[in-house]
Amino acid sequence: MYDDTDYYGGVLIDGNCDYSNTPKQQMDTAIDSFQTDMASEEAECEEYPLGSACDAMSTAFTCMTDAVSLGEDTYSISFSLPTSSYHDVAAFSGSLDTDSANWVASNEYENPTSDQLTSLSSDLNKIYNFVNDMSTSYSGCDPG
Repeated sequence: MYDDTDYYGGVLIDGNCDYSNTPKQQMDTAIDSFQTDMASEEAECEEYPLGSACDAMSTAFTCMTDAVSLGEDTYSISFSLPTSSYHDVAAFSGSLDTDSANWVASNEYENPTSDQLTSLSSDLNKIYNFVNDMSTSYSGCDPG
């Protein structure tokens, strides 16, 4: 079909025909907001270690861990979410780009059958839905 330079990262970042935000752009916006709000909570948590900000951070990480687990179970795909620190969360977006591109590269066929194309289409749809669900999760789990 294509060599890897034609679609590397393109699974999630190619522009939409109507110029709306791509799933990747939506997720990156949600991650940015999540990180900003987590930084604010962290500053408050450091000042008041037994306060609600520390609880909010813990709840946000638990929420995202559960969301990723549910997404992996729902879509039968696996991506790792770094949850040790809010600083690491943006790495998830980058690993999703790489993992998705690698997945596409490993699933190309020289002369695909209709069944292979159907399977590929279904799996690409799973990745798309997973990214959309993660965007929603970052927004919903955001402690801000």
